[in-house]
Amino acid sequence: MCPALRHALLVWASWRHDETHPPRFDEMQIVDVTTQELAVSVAEVIRQGDDPEPDDFRLIYVCPNLRKLALGKGEGARFSERKHSRPGSPTFESARASATIGKAQYFDASGENGVLGFRKLEGVSLPMFGDTDRVDYVMTVVCFER
Repeated sequence: MCPALRHALLVWASWRHDETHPPRFDEMQIVDVTTQELAVSVAEVIRQGDDPEPDDFRLIYVCPNLRKLALGKGEGARFSERKHSRPGSPTFESARASATIGKAQYFDASGENGVLGFRKLEGVSLPMFGDTDRVDYVMTVVCFER
């Protein structure tokens, strides 16, 4: 895991009130996680009723580093609408697991030929509670290496 990604995971862990629950969305500070090496986004979990399994994720924050990649992933976009974050992709499946079990999930989306011009792409999906005691948001933090 790249050092900047490890730092982001430690910052997220410091927001938690105890080790068994993720932090609350309204208590986090994105500025504590964002660095030049990382791309950060926050997505709202989309579910059908009380089903704990997410159907999709709607972006509510996309950092400038991610915007520079011109992926068309702006606020309001869904993970399922993008090639690199659709269902079955490491990004989507990590976010789904994180939202379902309420624990941070590591993923490596590096491809044999690279991804988006990068040699390595690894990340973490970090769950966050909303107004209730269930995961309503997932922060995805990605480290790109050329």
